[in-house]
Amino acid sequence: MKPLSNIEIGECVLVINKENKLIYGPIEGFSHLKRNSSFSFLLINIEIDDHRYITTSLFISPNHLIFLANDKEVNNAIFASQLHSGDHIKYVYKNEIILGKIRNIYLTIEEGYYVPLTPSGTIIIDNVLVSNYASVNNHYLAHNVIKIYRRWIYLFGSNKNNENIHWLLKLIERLVQWCGIEKFSQISMFNGVFQIFDFI
Repeated sequence: MKPLSNIEIGECVLVINKENKLIYGPIEGFSHLKRNSSFSFLLINIEIDDHRYITTSLFISPNHLIFLANDKEVNNAIFASQLHSGDHIKYVYKNEIILGKIRNIYLTIEEGYYVPLTPSGTIIIDNVLVSNYASVNNHYLAHNVIKIYRRWIYLFGSNKNNENIHWLLKLIERLVQWCGIEKFSQISMFNGVFQIFDFI
């Protein structure tokens, strides 16, 4: 299993499709990446309900979207910062999606930040199903809005060597904020506030 830092554009990774089936999909690009900077991450320790001897850890930024296992639809996701001990997430075990239970969550500092894009808008990281998106709490909205950027990538390509957020992505985010979607719906932008459980 390759770390995200070593994955190249065009390589295939495990994702989930609209039918909740595990498939392989290509990395189309990276919406954001920084190699040599330190960032705050959540270290989420997970165990499998039926196999308590199986545990895993997921490093994820607080504003990144992750799918809860009790949601039937793939489009439902919450900020990682909203997770609590005892919550169930979608975990891949022997090519099946099963329940993974969160044991504890810690705040830590890690080097590097990678946000890959796949056609499905999903990716399996450390056997856990997560969204490609962050900062806005609606996976479905983010996936549809980002189609504009995907079209750009299709026409002009993507470059993993560029660590700056693409101007088109910045424009899309500003438009979402400018439209005032938060005032008229349950959609919200990440405000940077979250509860600290413990430090590592």
